[in-house]
Amino acid sequence: MEASSTEPGAERARDPRLAIVLAATIVLVAIVAVVVLSGGGSDGEASVAAPAQCIKAWNADRDAIAYGQHNYGSHGYERVQVTRLNEDAEEPAAGEEGLCVAIFGALELDTEPVAAGQIREGGVWEPISLRPGVELTRVAELQAIAAGQPNSSLTGEGRLVANSGE
Repeated sequence: MEASSTEPGAERARDPRLAIVLAATIVLVAIVAVVVLSGGGSDGEASVAAPAQCIKAWNADRDAIAYGQHNYGSHGYERVQVTRLNEDAEEPAAGEEGLCVAIFGALELDTEPVAAGQIREGGVWEPISLRPGVELTRVAELQAIAAGQPNSSLTGEGRLVANSGE
C-alpha cells in the first residue's frame, strides 16, 4: 500500500486563517504591552479617584453585583478602575459628565470579552465590549490601564470599594 502524499492535519497547518488569527493575536499583545509599559495612561500619572456616584450605582444594582461575583469567582478579578468615559469609550469625561465605567484590570484581553468591563447608560450596566463602535483593542487597552492604575477593588460579594488614599 502506498503512503498518502499528505498527512492528516497538513492542510489545516497551511490554512491562511490560522496565520491571520496568530498575527492579530501578536498585534493585540503588542498593543497591551506598550500600554502597560507606558504606565497605562497618556501622561503616566497615577489613577484618578473612583467617582463615588459610579461606585454607589454599581453597589445598588443587583445585576451588577451578580456580575461582580462572577468576575471575582470565575475570572479572579480584584483590581478595578472605575471612571467616566464618553459614549464611545474613547475619551475620559470630567466631573459628573460621561458614563460610569468599571474596567477589570488584566494585562491581556479577557478570553470572555463581556467580562472585561461594564459601562452604565440609562441606569443599566452593560458589557463595554458589546457597545456599538467599541473595538476589542480598546477594551484590551482599558483592561491594561486598569491593571496598572486601579482605583477600586472588587469584593467576593461582587461589590466595588474605592481604594483608600485615592
